[in-house]
Parts: sequence; structure tokens; C-alpha cells
Amino acid sequence: MSLELLDSIRGYLIGTILISMVLAGITASATSKAARWTRGVAFLAAAVAALGLFFMLTMVGGWEEYFAAKSAGNPASLYEGRHRAAARVIQTIGDMRPDALGIFFGVLGAAFLFAAARTIKSLLGTGSRTQR
Repeated sequence: MSLELLDSIRGYLIGTILISMVLAGITASATSKAARWTRGVAFLAAAVAALGLFFMLTMVGGWEEYFAAKSAGNPASLYEGRHRAAARVIQTIGDMRPDALGIFFGVLGAAFLFAAARTIKSLLGTGSRTQR
């Protein structure tokens, strides 16, 4: 598997994390059971994607050279307004060493997994309790 193919998979995994975070944020204030299940599934999808990124960035060699070549691209000063701020954040994350970036996504995945477990446990626990 080439680094370019891994780069596209990495992009899909990051996209999954972002979409899951948005979906969990949208359903956070809803109290229906379907919204809570959606939030639990979104957390679970984000956890799988983040842990996938963790394993990909920590286990695949050659990322440091690849990211060094990619960082020689467009500087953040080419953007204007809020796009400049977003480009700085992305550039800062992109300048991290791949092992540190992998650890970041590993911790993020563990947090999402914990949130998914709590959400799904609360859903499964509410239907099985009997009132005394």
C-alpha cells in the first residue's frame, strides 16, 4: 500500500471524525431515544476512526518524510480571515511528528469510545429497569 493511498484513507478517517462530532453536537440537546442512539453511534464511529488513525500513524513507517514533503506546500499566509486561522491550526497539527499525532488521535479515540459506551449503556439501562 502506497503512502498516497494511506493519505486518502487518513483523509476519510479524519472526515469521519469531523462528521461524527457534528452529528453528536446536533443531537446533544435532543432527548428522544433515536437522537441518543444516533449520538452513541456517532461517538462509536468517531472512536473507530480515531483509533484507526492512531494505529495508522504509529505503525506505518515513512510518514515523517511524507509530511515533510507535504509541508513544503502553501503557507498559511496565502489565506484571509478565518481561513487563515484554520490554516494555522491545520499547519500546526501537520507540523506535529507522526508519532505525537498518532498519540493525539489515540487519546481522542479512547475519549470517543468512553463517550459511546456511556451513551449506549444509558440507553440500554433505561429500558431494563423496573420501578419499585
